[in-house]
Amino acid sequence: MRFEAIANTLPEHLGWYGGVDIALDTFPFNGATTTFQALWMGVPVVSLAGETFISRAAESILHQADLGDLVVDSPAAYVACARELAGDVTRLRTLRSSLRDRIASSPMCKPAAYARSIEAAYQEMWGKWCAKSNAAP
Repeated sequence: MRFEAIANTLPEHLGWYGGVDIALDTFPFNGATTTFQALWMGVPVVSLAGETFISRAAESILHQADLGDLVVDSPAAYVACARELAGDVTRLRTLRSSLRDRIASSPMCKPAAYARSIEAAYQEMWGKWCAKSNAAP
């Protein structure tokens, strides 16, 4: 494990990911931008999900990237997940070479389609609420 000082520039910051095998998400304040950056640079992120919005930000990103198995619900599972991933060199190599394409093709990078899916969810929720309200005496 190595700790680095704050980078002076974005290219310097992103360049550090070349020497990172796994990013360990913070808790209870999950990464959002840093999680996305790590994945974009080919670095998988292990995250411990909490009960609040800010402690579930990375979970949302990881699920959109089809990496839900890297989201855990306890500190013990967090350590176990990181250890297991660190021992799977083949998976790390595959993720390093495929994560950027996976992110680019995910809903996170397709804002129009993402907006349509949110609109559809709102319409469904509204329809259910209306149906429930009309059924009440």
